[in-house]
Amino acid sequence: MKLSSKVLILWGVRVFLLPLPVTPLLEKGFDSKLVLWLVYLLVTSAVFCVFYIKYKTCVVKLTPSKLSLESGYFIRKHLHIKQRHILAATRVSTPLSQKLKLSTLVLYCEGSTFILPPLTEAFTEQIESKIQSSEENYEA
Repeated sequence: MKLSSKVLILWGVRVFLLPLPVTPLLEKGFDSKLVLWLVYLLVTSAVFCVFYIKYKTCVVKLTPSKLSLESGYFIRKHLHIKQRHILAATRVSTPLSQKLKLSTLVLYCEGSTFILPPLTEAFTEQIESKIQSSEENYEA
């Protein structure tokens, strides 16, 4: 499953709003506010392009035995997590992601922790139910 278009909106808002509190400090380094805002727009546009590439290339797959995450354009990353190795899962969401009905899933495995990109509530619930059903199968 590709990431929802709401993820791109979430990342875009974060990229453009988070550096704003730092701009008063940067005003001392620039003589003109026009130059400051031009630098701000260039830097945030470059960071947004990085997130856009991640958005376009990220694919999350859920099979009966594992969860796979593939991302990257120049350097392709593949992450495969077997469901039997997942000990617990937790949802994390910010107020903005809650309004967009997105949540970030944190998977606790044997010896490591994985943070997935923001996913839709329905897909997050699907992953959680698969994890719970696999836990019940291994306990029995």
